[in-house]
Amino acid sequence: MGKCRSEVSLIGKTALITGGNSGLGFETAVDFATRGCRVIIADISDSEEKTREIIARTNNPYVTWMQVDLSDFQSVRTFATRFIENESRLDLLINNAGTSCYTNEYTASGALKLMAINHYGHFLLTHLLIDLLRKTENSRVVFTSSIIAFINCLKSGNINDPPKVWAGMLFSYLQYGNTKLCNLITSNMLSEMGIFSNAIHPGCVKTNIHQVTFKFLKEMSVLHILSVFFGRICIFMFGKTAHEGAQNILYAALETKHSGQFISDCKPYRQPRSARDDDLCRDVWEESERLAGLEPNERILPINKLNIP
Repeated sequence: MGKCRSEVSLIGKTALITGGNSGLGFETAVDFATRGCRVIIADISDSEEKTREIIARTNNPYVTWMQVDLSDFQSVRTFATRFIENESRLDLLINNAGTSCYTNEYTASGALKLMAINHYGHFLLTHLLIDLLRKTENSRVVFTSSIIAFINCLKSGNINDPPKVWAGMLFSYLQYGNTKLCNLITSNMLSEMGIFSNAIHPGCVKTNIHQVTFKFLKEMSVLHILSVFFGRICIFMFGKTAHEGAQNILYAALETKHSGQFISDCKPYRQPRSARDDDLCRDVWEESERLAGLEPNERILPINKLNIP
């Protein structure tokens, strides 16, 4: 497995980590705080205890948290407004939060809930913070994607639809894969627009992202339930720790000199063909703008259209 070997100091830098309460996000927050960074954890869960733990472990008092629900676009907007009011810079935006346990549920705004949490919420948040990112020299964006992006059924016109099959685990993988492909596409598109952005595959990591709720179990076949628990046993026995998986986030945030990559084991990895499909990428971007409710003045322009010398 790869390891980030950067020894760079982050004193004077500011990082925002979604999903920093646990798993990969928590390990990333600990590392950044160890380097002297000002760290803001964005999470739907109360993160006061985790914040105190990071401060105690790193002796860095500049760690705090703010609540946000990525599936609620008004919550994302309120969060972004507060963040901009309180922070003068944003060096590292780590779009890490995610889940895998929703089926065909939709939010009040009409977004597929799994897609809203894993993709639309981060898409909107990045747009709302783009001015802060652009005015901060050498800022970087990292998306936690997954190699499961190769397993998708994403096509133009079905971005906000659940897969048209109900085949147990196949349905779950396709739906989750669609969201992770959207993360990768968004990162690539941002890179083309002049934002230093990379997506990562953390590996098979022992975190709670694949925690299965009772409601979800009721919708599964017996074979699906058995396959899920067999998979979780394999992950428990052979998967990476969160610290090991977070090395890819750290590599993308601190070490690599190239943008627009898909990183696995701290080195570039090949991308799904669909991540480079110009028509699909454009449709994903435009549909995400619409579903996230972006106003015309909130949309990101390529750097050559910003009148920057």
